[in-house]
Amino acid sequence: MGGPVDKVILIGGGSKSRSLRQAAANIFGVPVEVPAAGEYVALGAARQAAWAVTGELPVWKPVTEAAFEPQAHSSWGSEVRGRYAEARQAAYGL
Repeated sequence: MGGPVDKVILIGGGSKSRSLRQAAANIFGVPVEVPAAGEYVALGAARQAAWAVTGELPVWKPVTEAAFEPQAHSSWGSEVRGRYAEARQAAYGL
């Protein structure tokens, strides 16, 4: 949407792959964090319940399982972004 991106938080089944984690950091060109596995729906419900009871939204700090930085010596991530931009331009004129 044109806004700055400082980091990517990777979730889902693909986030279990170390190679996908590093590839995402290289392709996006920003650090990638993978949150520790957890019951996030239940935690969200508990946070809302605590908010309703106390009147204050609790601030619970997320736990990061792993973090990956873009590899400075690797240029393939920028090549992938360039090819994607070319394909998008050809397909949609964007």
